[in-house]
Amino acid sequence: MKKTAIALGALVAFGSLPLHAETVSDLSGWLVEGDGTWTYDAVQNSWYQSDNTPEASYLYDPTGESLGKAISGSITVTGSDDDMIGFVVGYDSGENASSDANYLLMSWKGLNQNGWLEGMRLWHITDAMTLEETRSRGGNVWDPGTNSGMTLLDTATNLGSTGWDKDESYTFDIAYNGSYLAIFVNDELEMSIAPGDAGLEAFEEGSFGFYNFSQGGVTYGSVIYDDVEVLINDEKFANLANAVPFEGAGFAALAALGLAGFRRKK
Repeated sequence: MKKTAIALGALVAFGSLPLHAETVSDLSGWLVEGDGTWTYDAVQNSWYQSDNTPEASYLYDPTGESLGKAISGSITVTGSDDDMIGFVVGYDSGENASSDANYLLMSWKGLNQNGWLEGMRLWHITDAMTLEETRSRGGNVWDPGTNSGMTLLDTATNLGSTGWDKDESYTFDIAYNGSYLAIFVNDELEMSIAPGDAGLEAFEEGSFGFYNFSQGGVTYGSVIYDDVEVLINDEKFANLANAVPFEGAGFAALAALGLAGFRRKK
């Protein structure tokens, strides 16, 4: 994550609002790092990852712009196995193999296996996640408890011990700012953290991305991203404000400035 974060509260305090850019609905330029074979469908604006990979596979937005943005779409697993799917936020090129990594990873495991437990969890990644580098630290890629580069930040509210189901499509909305990260699945707020939860003063710039580990047959479909105020509706904002009380005043100020009226209802 590049150190150029701007907290939402600061924007409100100075009466400055982000300029709205056009909704991004073409992810054809996203890049792959690590293992995996990713195929793009321009009609559906979707990416399909086909391989059961021996190491983590990342597909990320090379613009590296995620602060103040939200990304929405669906995720579906049609392949066999029961391993990891998910997302990265604040990711920079090369961080999958970097000892200076600094990004957030949401992993969702289908079933219990070794040290990886069934369910959805959020991690702060601060070291290389490759098989070789993890082993060099005395860790095991199949047991997060042995991996010094992974710190558990949060467990999903409803899906913390519930794995994903094959052939089931789940909607997702991820909102990211210098002062919060929120993850909604099927319109339910599953995770919400502030920078202090990760030992940070503010979340930092970087890329949105998709993550698979030892799991093929995964589709990230109908994906779009835009400013948070465009993709996240009022009900979700209210839920997030309640879940991250420190930022509640910031959300109230946004409403007073009339941003709520400009949001597109989902």
